[in-house]
Amino acid sequence: MHAALLVWARCGVIVLRMPVQAHAADGGPSGSTCRAEIDGNELVVANRYFTRRWRLVDGLLEPSSIEQQGQGEWLSDAQGQGALASPIPPRGMGGEARRMTLHIREQPGDGVCGPSLRAVVRLEGERDAVAIEFRIHERAPAIDMRLLEVAGGGGPTPAPRGPRHRGTAPSGVEADADGAASRQALAGQSPPPDRLEALALAHQHLRLMQIELRDCTDVHNELVHPRSWLLHPAEAALALCGNVFIIEQTLTGAGLIFVRQAPLPHARPVRPEADLTVRPASKGFHVELWGHGFEEAGPGDWLTLICYEGGEFGRIAAMQRWQRELRRVDPQRDVRLLSNTWGDRSRDSRMNETFIHAEIEAAAQLGVDVVQLDDGWQKGVTQNSALAAAEGGVWEGFYAADPQFWSVHPQRFPNGLEPVVQAAQRRGVGIGLWFAPDSSGDFAQWRRDADTVLQLHRRLDVGHFKIDGVKATTRAAQRHLHAFFDAVLTESQGKVGFDLDVTAQVRPGYYGEIEVGPLFLENRYTDWHRYWPHQTLRSLWMLAPWVDPARLRLEFLNPERNCALYEADPLAPSQWPAAYLFATVMFANPLAWMEVSNLSEALRRQMAPVVAVWKQHREAIFAGTIVPIGRPPDGTQWTGLAAVAQDGRSAYALVFRELNDQDEAELAIPGLAAIGARCEVLSGEATTSFAGGHLRVAMNASRQFALIRVSMNG
Repeated sequence: MHAALLVWARCGVIVLRMPVQAHAADGGPSGSTCRAEIDGNELVVANRYFTRRWRLVDGLLEPSSIEQQGQGEWLSDAQGQGALASPIPPRGMGGEARRMTLHIREQPGDGVCGPSLRAVVRLEGERDAVAIEFRIHERAPAIDMRLLEVAGGGGPTPAPRGPRHRGTAPSGVEADADGAASRQALAGQSPPPDRLEALALAHQHLRLMQIELRDCTDVHNELVHPRSWLLHPAEAALALCGNVFIIEQTLTGAGLIFVRQAPLPHARPVRPEADLTVRPASKGFHVELWGHGFEEAGPGDWLTLICYEGGEFGRIAAMQRWQRELRRVDPQRDVRLLSNTWGDRSRDSRMNETFIHAEIEAAAQLGVDVVQLDDGWQKGVTQNSALAAAEGGVWEGFYAADPQFWSVHPQRFPNGLEPVVQAAQRRGVGIGLWFAPDSSGDFAQWRRDADTVLQLHRRLDVGHFKIDGVKATTRAAQRHLHAFFDAVLTESQGKVGFDLDVTAQVRPGYYGEIEVGPLFLENRYTDWHRYWPHQTLRSLWMLAPWVDPARLRLEFLNPERNCALYEADPLAPSQWPAAYLFATVMFANPLAWMEVSNLSEALRRQMAPVVAVWKQHREAIFAGTIVPIGRPPDGTQWTGLAAVAQDGRSAYALVFRELNDQDEAELAIPGLAAIGARCEVLSGEATTSFAGGHLRVAMNASRQFALIRVSMNG
């Protein structure tokens, strides 16, 4: 690793370049084009995809250029001499002169993240200082930025022109029911504090997209809510909430994606009234993003800028490539088929050594990679326990309730978990555990929780933990929860993977802790008449463009349970072939949400061959860009997903014929070469051909699927 370098710039030209030793997928070295430098009063950060520049104006940075490789300049020359300075700290900093310093270090790829260049620019005056950190990705068209530190200052805060924290809508803007604001001008007011980004876009023909997402899936099922505007100078200012925004040139298909690495708006302890504002400007538009994520102390939330070209497919590819740099797909750790004992609703009432031995045997027959023991393996009793009514139970304050809360249950596992782990190893199966870090005191026990998880990992070789019970309601809680995850990932060298439950309460969500592991997306039970295969497939289909499917854990259930609750429903779980149920989640991290030993032998025989095929191809599937194809699933469509190889010369297509009377369909596969293709059906029954960018598929009955490999000749 290169030594840390520091440069001071007051006047003249000082240029600092530092080569980064990147790492290829096999761990070998490769060249890098990441750089950060100071050139006179200008800051430059860049990778091979785009270059960003800021001018130092009145002691603050003002964005002056975003130059995208092959697409040219995004920003107007008329930035306003300080009027669009950003980031602006969330308290008054005055307009005094500041000197600019740059501190750079290489961050090589490790077991979790890909390689990047870290750069910290510090703007230091006589009374105050502002530090801004950049994470420049080598293998993704993305640069992350956050306000790292605000020291001193405390002068008068400029009157707000944009959104404020948790108050009424900004002056001149009328807030609507979503927290977004309606079309009244934001112009003519003083520059506000707490601005992350301010860009004067030079292009006139732009499309704006706002992607509103939902988690807390115990009470939400439709998880993606996109909105779109074709921007026009007659449109009054827009103020919008969310984590993902896109600005795309309609004439070229090139675009910018802004992603706030934070919980969804409802779950943020500190948030602005709006995350993004757009207003017309002379021959272009002003785009501003708000809210650093803290009020008095840092660090703030990361804001990511991603460049792409090629329209929708290029946008999806860029989003997934960036997420896979923050969380690398490790074939030895990720995209595993897990089973979890909670899905049949017996909760912890059957949890004991004999039962888990039966689960291991059945899981091995099905092809499960990891048998996960949910709540009940531990000595302590939670509120969800079947024993809670008789013995009481807690959902936080675990150590206060019982100092030995996370020791192994002495009656259920009198020999400890070692015999269970050994039995699993003999059958080629891993063991995972449920765990809830203690939310009390803003996760004050985070270090103790990390040591508990690391001990279980080291002593029992447990590599998968389902994280539940999280209530991160304050900024301090977020910091301590992050420290817990970071300690375990660092000290296990990335060998531990977490499934982060996002079904309820206040949790990091889709973008709050990207590096942690898959998101346990849904609790769906046939016992409560809440599971339909097409609904789970729909969640995956809708989320795939925005949340990398390699980061989603999605369920299939035992369709023979609770059939009477569905009566004559043609879309009931029992109406679909057992293999189809598994196929709905094979382009994510599959979860056998059931007691596998309770699955009939006939159903195991139907599912096992499809599981085996998936395991042969999963590494190649998740090396590609995964895009939705066909129509959105609703139980009656031709639909599916495709995983397109990075070179565009092959793809895996997962096609579903839901309940309909159309024997064949054509589904466009973007990003795949259009000529000279051959098709191979790997699982399911279908007749297929590929031409002109479209896959033609014929199936002789409804409720069928096919996994198809499409390859270019030559």
